Amino acid sequence: MPTESHYSLESSKKGPVTLKYKHKYLHSKYDPIKEGIKLASSLPIEGKKNIIIFGLALGYHITPLLDRDQMINVIVIESSVEVPGCLKKCHRLSLLKDVKLFFGDLSQLNNWFFQNIEEEYSDSILLFDYIPSLGIDPDYYKKAKTIVNDVFKYKLQSYLTTLGFGRRWHENCLKNLKLYSRFSVLDNKSTLPVFLVGSGPSLDDQIMKLPELSNRGIVIALAPGYHRLVEEGVRVHFLVSTDGGIANRIHLSQNGPRDEATILISTLSVTPRILRLWDGNILIMNLELPLEDYLLDDIPGIPMQGNVALAAFWIAQRISSGPIYLLGMDFAFTRGAYHFKGNRMEDILTFSGDKVRPYDTRFYDIISRFKRVAVPGHNGTEIKTNLAMQSYLSWLEEAISETSQSVYTLSHLGAKINGVEYRSLDGLLQNLPSVEKDWDSHTLIKSLSKEAHKRLTIKLNDLLNHYLQMEENLEKELMNDKSSLEELIHEMSDSKIRDIVKLSLSRMLRKSQLKTLSADDYEDIKMSLQRTQRLIQSNL
Repeated sequence: MPTESHYSLESSKKGPVTLKYKHKYLHSKYDPIKEGIKLASSLPIEGKKNIIIFGLALGYHITPLLDRDQMINVIVIESSVEVPGCLKKCHRLSLLKDVKLFFGDLSQLNNWFFQNIEEEYSDSILLFDYIPSLGIDPDYYKKAKTIVNDVFKYKLQSYLTTLGFGRRWHENCLKNLKLYSRFSVLDNKSTLPVFLVGSGPSLDDQIMKLPELSNRGIVIALAPGYHRLVEEGVRVHFLVSTDGGIANRIHLSQNGPRDEATILISTLSVTPRILRLWDGNILIMNLELPLEDYLLDDIPGIPMQGNVALAAFWIAQRISSGPIYLLGMDFAFTRGAYHFKGNRMEDILTFSGDKVRPYDTRFYDIISRFKRVAVPGHNGTEIKTNLAMQSYLSWLEEAISETSQSVYTLSHLGAKINGVEYRSLDGLLQNLPSVEKDWDSHTLIKSLSKEAHKRLTIKLNDLLNHYLQMEENLEKELMNDKSSLEELIHEMSDSKIRDIVKLSLSRMLRKSQLKTLSADDYEDIKMSLQRTQRLIQSNL
């Protein structure tokens, strides 16, 4: 990275200040404003939501872009930590209020970039190299572009997953409503410590000591490790399962050992088989998908972004105000493994060297599509992970930075989690007092009220009417080529209903953006609307 002393400011021939690095001008020495306008006008930004600019300088090439379109998301990556100071010296610092700027240490770029890109617009980007800046530190910008491209690739894959699974999540919600009378909600909040137990390979070193945790606080486990934990004598108070796909059907097999006292924490969009096979209490949460958020708006929500570990962390904060201890949260291929031993995924995935070797190609395809990278480990050495787990780690670190509760890790293995302190499990068990013998996790929940049932019925009737109207409009307008599918949805007056319909028809919406829909496509849309109507009616 260039040293700070090589930058200097001087007046251009036209008057506005320009910037030099050593003897090289980063803007025109005659008229930097005119040069910037000409450069910006040549960029094809129409229809783009994200403009990524490599090189800040004094921003003469950036201001005209903002003038052309104030709705674009402009992100600037700059190698030098001195350049923003140069902006301040020449009174151009106000430029930065309209852009998102990253400068300096690239080790933070991946996490930072994840937070500043909306998944929905991950396919609408323009990368722009500001050549004068790139020439100062080409290695920096080459690495930065690799990171940016990897993040966009992951975001786009995630977005396409949302499009592909949107209808499934939508139908899961309506199918699971049949169990509404069995659902519970949180009623009280504890002050006990919470032990959040993941399924990382580091748990192999601690599994025999975990039964003692059940008497020291609240044990919240993720689905992949539940059966093994129960088998080893761990009293799992809460089990979190939020996956709308097939993975949890493997993790929570019908034949695995269970603890009758365990309370299942789940969402409406979870795969229906999970709720149907569970014969204990079900604590329902709102995953903030459009349909869930509409039907369960009076139930605490958890962010849709992230994975089950992040969902469990948010849930832990709602269950107790006590300290949160993380176990088995590796976010990496610890010792070359994906999960700890004894869970249903153990024989499906094994990591060796730089490759994930499959025992089941379905899961191999899911895991292998994400690039594998090295990240800092808890023990000071690097450890391999993939972009999916790295993003999960990033989201958890952000959530940890925003909580007022103390968060600790009880493992020295796996990827380093910023914002947490290490605590020895042995030391904790020696010093942490036992909970009262008559304490029962069921005192923290209550059944849904009759009023909640009434509100749900009203919302379902309203939703049904909107879908009936949508089908009628489809017949009138789309079949006669009067408006597009996107326009038809946009005309819906209720924004919440509009978002619900968009997700349920997400695949067709995406298809309509790429080509003109055929008569068969419109027939598929009509059938989808009618299927949703039947699912709604089955709950009334």
